[in-house]
Amino acid sequence: MNKLIYIIATALAFVVLSCGPSDPIDKAVRILEQSSEKVQKAKTEDEAIKITEDTSKELENLNIRQQKLTPEEQARLTKAIVGYMQACMNSKIDFTKQETNTVLDMSSK
Repeated sequence: MNKLIYIIATALAFVVLSCGPSDPIDKAVRILEQSSEKVQKAKTEDEAIKITEDTSKELENLNIRQQKLTPEEQARLTKAIVGYMQACMNSKIDFTKQETNTVLDMSSK
């Protein structure tokens, strides 16, 4: 569980400190909102994990990391991320496993 909290905190900090114009932020918020709904409706853990992997790839393709966020954009994105993480926590993903898959990896490589 501590690993999950670290991953969530890292992802949130990275996104909040990242940069970006409103169009990619709008897309990111939309992706996170749609993925929140999908992950909650997932019938199996594998399906929920696949949704999180796809979400991570979609967000990565937006290249938000290289853009400057306004405080309003940061707030909107943070709200969407928190909603997504709550949806993941309420999904079929078993976060009590010893080695939990990364739900949303926005860390720099």
